Amino acid sequence: MENWSHIQWLLIPTKNTWLTQSDNQQYDENERIQTLHSQLSYILQKIDQTIIHPTLFRTIFQVQSSYWSFHNGMNTLNCLTCYFEVERKLKQLFNELSDTTDNLLIATPISYLQSKIRQSQMDLPRKDKTRFVTDEVQRYENLLKKIDRISDHTQFFIDLLTKRTYIEVLITEKYLEQWRSIYESRLRSELTNAKHKMIDLTSELKRIEMLEKQQKLNKSIEIQQQLQIAKENYEQSYKILNEIETKLMNIDMTIGLFFDEILSISDYNSYLKNSLSIELLNEIAQRMTEMMHRGIAVHVLRGRPLQCESILLKIILKNFNKWSKPPCIITVIGEQSSAKSSLLNTTFGCNFHVSSGRCTMGIYMSIIKWKSLPIVLLDIEGLMSVEESSSLFDNQMVSMAILSSHIVLINHKGELSTELQNLIGMSFYAKLQLKDAPLKPKVLFILRDQIDLSNKKIFFAQLAQLKQNLNNVSQFLQISIEDELNISNDDVVPLSNAFSNDINPVFGGEVQKWRNKTFPIQIQELRSVLLASKNLLELAMMNEVRDIAREIIQKANNQMYDNGQVLIKQTIADIKNNSQLISTTGGYSNASEDFNMILNRQFQQILEQAYKEFDFKTNKSYYLPHIKEKIKIIIEPRLRFTCQSTRQQFEDNLHLVSQAALVKYAQQKLIDRGQEDFDQNKSIGIDEFRMNLENDYQCLLKECRQQLDVLHEKEDDITKKILKFYNNLHDRKAANPTVGDIYNLLPRLDIEQYKRYCQKFEHSWKQINQFLDIPHDNLFSSSWQTDLNRIWIDLKDKLKWFNNKKSSEKNRTILSGIFNVVLPKLKKDIIKLIMEIKLSYNDPEIVNAVISYVENSLSMKEIKDFEKNLNLAELVTDFVIISLKILISEVTLISENNYQKELTKSENQLREWKTNIEKQFESMKNSFEQGQYEAEEIGKQIFAEVKHLLLNQVLREVKSDVMKNKFIIHDHMRKNAYQQSFQQNNGENILKYVLDINRYLLELSLEEVLGTFRNVVSMHTNYLDDLLSTIFITINNTIQSYAYDDINSTYNAIENAISEINLLKKMKYEENDMEFKLEPKMNLPIKDPKQFQLGFKHILTVFASHSKSEKEAISHLLSVRAFEDCKLTIKRRLGCEHTCPGCGVKYSKPSLHSAEQVKILPENCKCTTDECICPEVTYVDCISHENDYHIPAAFYGQNYYETRKLYLHSCYQQWTTVGIHTGDGEIIHPKRLYYNKKYLQWYKNLDNLAKTAPDKDDPYPTEEQRHA
Repeated sequence: MENWSHIQWLLIPTKNTWLTQSDNQQYDENERIQTLHSQLSYILQKIDQTIIHPTLFRTIFQVQSSYWSFHNGMNTLNCLTCYFEVERKLKQLFNELSDTTDNLLIATPISYLQSKIRQSQMDLPRKDKTRFVTDEVQRYENLLKKIDRISDHTQFFIDLLTKRTYIEVLITEKYLEQWRSIYESRLRSELTNAKHKMIDLTSELKRIEMLEKQQKLNKSIEIQQQLQIAKENYEQSYKILNEIETKLMNIDMTIGLFFDEILSISDYNSYLKNSLSIELLNEIAQRMTEMMHRGIAVHVLRGRPLQCESILLKIILKNFNKWSKPPCIITVIGEQSSAKSSLLNTTFGCNFHVSSGRCTMGIYMSIIKWKSLPIVLLDIEGLMSVEESSSLFDNQMVSMAILSSHIVLINHKGELSTELQNLIGMSFYAKLQLKDAPLKPKVLFILRDQIDLSNKKIFFAQLAQLKQNLNNVSQFLQISIEDELNISNDDVVPLSNAFSNDINPVFGGEVQKWRNKTFPIQIQELRSVLLASKNLLELAMMNEVRDIAREIIQKANNQMYDNGQVLIKQTIADIKNNSQLISTTGGYSNASEDFNMILNRQFQQILEQAYKEFDFKTNKSYYLPHIKEKIKIIIEPRLRFTCQSTRQQFEDNLHLVSQAALVKYAQQKLIDRGQEDFDQNKSIGIDEFRMNLENDYQCLLKECRQQLDVLHEKEDDITKKILKFYNNLHDRKAANPTVGDIYNLLPRLDIEQYKRYCQKFEHSWKQINQFLDIPHDNLFSSSWQTDLNRIWIDLKDKLKWFNNKKSSEKNRTILSGIFNVVLPKLKKDIIKLIMEIKLSYNDPEIVNAVISYVENSLSMKEIKDFEKNLNLAELVTDFVIISLKILISEVTLISENNYQKELTKSENQLREWKTNIEKQFESMKNSFEQGQYEAEEIGKQIFAEVKHLLLNQVLREVKSDVMKNKFIIHDHMRKNAYQQSFQQNNGENILKYVLDINRYLLELSLEEVLGTFRNVVSMHTNYLDDLLSTIFITINNTIQSYAYDDINSTYNAIENAISEINLLKKMKYEENDMEFKLEPKMNLPIKDPKQFQLGFKHILTVFASHSKSEKEAISHLLSVRAFEDCKLTIKRRLGCEHTCPGCGVKYSKPSLHSAEQVKILPENCKCTTDECICPEVTYVDCISHENDYHIPAAFYGQNYYETRKLYLHSCYQQWTTVGIHTGDGEIIHPKRLYYNKKYLQWYKNLDNLAKTAPDKDDPYPTEEQRHA
């Protein structure tokens, strides 16, 4: 070992041996360390002369070669000194350069001279040096014109990029670092000394100038000489300082410097003989992009003054467009030497240049990828530097960051300061001046070198104060800072120091430095915050765009509703004026088609206007295109719903008006014939009059029945209409097929095909209907088993549901589950649709709702568990046939019942009018009795008409409030339901949410309008007493004021008097179709008007005796009918019926929505990463469902396959780590593949939540769901 000159050693007892017999361990331990320290110091001094010689190994390859020599038994080191070809080239290029040569002009002449020209041009305004500066500019321009070739140094770097390996790039970077180190240390030392000397000379100059000022009268020649010498010394020292700084810049040879030269060459290319071709420029751009991915930054804003324009840089930026996703731009700003570059390097693994002082000039750019998201990192030159004394540069830098970034990191040492506030305020002002600023950045404050990180509330309070100060300062701008900058109250991340320095008393008081172990953990947390901020930023952007859309939807929806109401009034008024328009089925259909044509035209106009307004208001580049498109598609469904609701309202009104018109026509005819009999024979007797009236009544009754029968739609008419809606929907879906759509499995149905499909159920349909209506507590009775056996025997050979007909028992079990659970629920949902939601079969949406119920039934356990045994195409077709048959049967039954009710009502009305005509004729004998009779009749009509007018008024206002309410929309009520149940730990509401979410949404929606509803009803009932008393008194005064001699004159006078009542005039003004009309009467003479007047005073008695009961009846009717109508409108507005197959939550989009691109995974995909990396991934159009508030699948009955323990995770949790047991022995792993194969329409929503939801990786449900 003595011959090994490069090895030194010492012997010292181990710690345990040393301290075994110690009486004072702390003292002896210190003594041991001191001894070890002194001996090691001695050895290091001894070998100091040896280790400064060239090292044995230059590269790892030499180490490997030496090891291999020893391994093969060689006793000597075979240290072959090897050099790379790139090193030889670098030595050839840089050996001639030093700190005394003009390196920048030699190596990077184009960028250097262009920078000098721009800098000189900036100095032109200084009048004292105008001539000198002009000459300088001219000299630099002449030098630039002489350059016609790319320098050898730059050509080497072009070849390095395009022809050499990345390892050689790293060797070059290391070589340049070593070359700079030869001069840099000495020059920086000289610079420091020169600055200190400048400080001393400045002080001396100031001292002598003060002495000169004190001797104003007797100026000393000695002082003058001292001042002259001080100025010369100062000028000389300043010149030396500049020379040293120039030398430092001259030796700053880096890869980045030559990247800058290449960028400048791309713009100067046309003046060069060896110019760069377009192909080579594209290749250089591609290689530079790759260098950025490897951590080497590109100087995008460079020079003095700063410039960015470059052809090559444009090509580099265009390459960004080839990425699958738009990049997230993160910029760091902060004071000089605040470790901004180090923060980016540590957080994202980049290679931004770091050193003390100013290491970043301008802006450097690098690129990383996080999963599939490209991130552009911008490192900005330090602010408040001594080199840039003007605040203009700082304002420009901060404004550049604010205007070009998604996320801005404000890196600051210490607490938030006034300087930061001023800089942010200035950039805020600059952003407003641009008006259409491209981005609304997320601002995050990184507070460095913090000691106490436990109490973050202090930092949050500072941020709140800073935001308040900014808002106070910017009040004159009349805009809040939150409108332009995304700064949350907790956007502060304090970091401790990366290193700690302290004195180690054991080592004789030496200062030691070590890395803080907490700092890497904090950096990891910061990285998570930043990457989450991208998602939060997009979420905030989406919410902002959604708010714009909601405002537009609200306005367009109100316009659609108002226009629809006007159209309904106009059309109904035309029909009332010409009842012949709807006296036939054809006329009825034409009226409906004409209305729909005009309504659709209005809908298209309002929709186009809404789209234009949306495009205008979101015409900012920081609104990402995919977000705008996603939000834009919700406009049409909301407006279409209002259009459909208006159409349905018109159909209801048309039906009522048609019925009323027919009955009124019959009434008028009956009166006309009675009037005709009387006019022909004014002395006709009562018996003869009754006989003639009875004959007329029977003829009109028959005619009325015939007319009502014409309007009454039979089962065949209903079937044709519903099948027409079904086929239109089927054709629309077939024209734009989407994967996973149930319509892909369904046939087109004409009336004959439908009947053929129904034939298989013909013999057992009655039993099936009875079976589906069996209460659940009778499901296992003997009669139930008997009925099921009969159905099985009848259908087992007709149904094509089963893949294996030989598995008779298993097929019977499946059939039992379907008839026991699935079909009863399907029938219940359809009946509920008709009876509770009262969706008219004239509305095409009813078929869409029925199909959605069929689709929901396919997610039920009784079918999911046996999918392999079932032919889904046949099953779905038969389910749709059964559903349509149930729908048609129920609608036909309702239609028949309504027809019978309307017929009975019409017959009773006609009979009542016949009786009234007889009484009117009979009362004519005695004018007093005639007056009493008319008072009684008019009193009844007034009560009925006021009830009718107020009811219409209340229904209109309540419906208008619901339709225009901006909160009764699907997604808002869904969020509200989750908050009031799970988040508020309300057990009753949680049960409502889980058991019947639709009913719970209705309940919450009613709460939204309950106040308005009560106010509307209360307002109209409050003035009911005054209105009735005013009408009755006005009528009596009208009759008492003038003696009328016939009934027509009396009725006309009463109607005119009523129309002048202020309250009714106001109602007519608000609703121009409102009209107070009395029923027509025979125009019989009044023989004694005075007696008639006395008899008519009976109307006051009618009011006194009936007003209380009538008011109570009217008030009750208003409350009940308005509430029912309110519920009905809300039910229709809540939209889509689809529910999540995993947890049963309701779908959050409107019922009508467009298809989206959804990923199809390969059959054998086993990827456990967030993104599937299989090469066979494809994309298809699919109508996607979504909900942000999924709940644990246990609420929906899911449990683990073997243990049967409840599955307490949400649908999107454990997305790539667990499989799903399908019930027929198959396990699909992972869960992601299961939903992709089985429920593609929910896949996109769940896959997105699996990546972005805050609880995506939690091993258990959220806190509120655990409580639930």
